[in-house]
Amino acid sequence: MPNQRPAAIKELVRRTILERAPHGVTVSFTDQHQGDPYVVVPPGRPNTPAGQSPVLARAFRSVDKAVTEIWAVRRSTCARAAASRSSPRSSA
Repeated sequence: MPNQRPAAIKELVRRTILERAPHGVTVSFTDQHQGDPYVVVPPGRPNTPAGQSPVLARAFRSVDKAVTEIWAVRRSTCARAAASRSSPRSSA
């Protein structure tokens, strides 16, 4: 996700886990690393950067081709299906 602050997100996750830990359970955290988020957009999307690396664009096309050849389905189709399965359902 773009525009996130890793330290703030880490603290929110830490606090949430501690708040939900059962009484008597000890929870500890070990900082592994912290880096700024990096967003990669496949070629051909409205928000694809104009100066996208041709190597990165070729990598995306190679993945699409491999997925299509192996599973006979485009990666973008798989991503939409996964997103629809994970989106919250309305209880109305």
